[in-house]
Amino acid sequence: MLLRNRSIVGVDWGDWSREAAGARGNVELLAEVLDKVGRGELCPGKPSTAPLADAGRVLQLFGECRAVGKYVLHP
Repeated sequence: MLLRNRSIVGVDWGDWSREAAGARGNVELLAEVLDKVGRGELCPGKPSTAPLADAGRVLQLFGECRAVGKYVLHP
């Protein structure tokens, strides 16, 4: 990340949602994230799509660290 001038943005719900804040905290955090998306403060990228027949090529992109974002395979 550092050498390629990249950034990582995300939320780790893991243990926090199960223990520290519980269900109510999880609902509040989700509402905050969706509100920020609605206001344009967070802009999740649109996934790339590829036919299921190209699954091998897409996996190769990930294996070579050349995939950008998320991919959706469709039949």
